[in-house]
Amino acid sequence: RALGVEAAAAHQAKVAACLADESWVVRTLACELVQELPPSPAGKTALLQVVGDLDADVRSEALRALGKYGEDADDCVKTIIEVVRDEGVLKVRTSALWVLGQLSLEVVKPFIEDFDLALYHKDPRFRLTAVEALANLGPEMIIKRKDHLDSLSGMDMDEKVKEAAAAALKALEQPDEDVTSPRSSI
Repeated sequence: RALGVEAAAAHQAKVAACLADESWVVRTLACELVQELPPSPAGKTALLQVVGDLDADVRSEALRALGKYGEDADDCVKTIIEVVRDEGVLKVRTSALWVLGQLSLEVVKPFIEDFDLALYHKDPRFRLTAVEALANLGPEMIIKRKDHLDSLSGMDMDEKVKEAAAAALKALEQPDEDVTSPRSSI
C-alpha cells in the first residue's frame, strides 16, 4: 500500500494472495487495498472465498470490496443473499445488504423480500442501509416497497432513516432526475 495503488495494481496476484494470510490484520488490509484496485476476475474469486472468513471484520471488508465491482459482481448475488439471511454479525449483514444495492436490478429483484426484515430491523444503520440499497436499485424497487418507505419516512425513530426514505419517495415524483444517488458507500 505504501507504494501506491498504481504499484499495487501491477501486483494484484500478490495482493490476492494476502487475502489468505494467517493474520486477520493482513487479510483486512488486503481487502481494503483490493477496493482501490481495478476489478479483476482473480480478485473477485479471492474475495468470494474471504466472505467466509472466520473474522467478522475481514468478512465485512471483503463484502465492501466486492461491492466495488458493482454489476460485475452480479454472479455473486446468491452468496451475498446467504450472508444477508444467515450471518450472525450485524456489521457483516449490513455490508452484504449494501452490496445488493450495488448490483443490477435484474439480479436483485427476485430477492426483494430480503429487504423487508431489514427495513424494520431494530438497528437504525441496518434500516438505513436497506433504504439506501433500494434507492440505488432505482424506481422499480422503491415502488415495490413504497408502503414500507412511507411508514419509515413518517414514523422511524432515526432521523437519517426518515430522511433517506423520504428522499427515495421524493425521487419517484421527479422522474427526470437520477433516482440513484452515486452508489452510496457504507
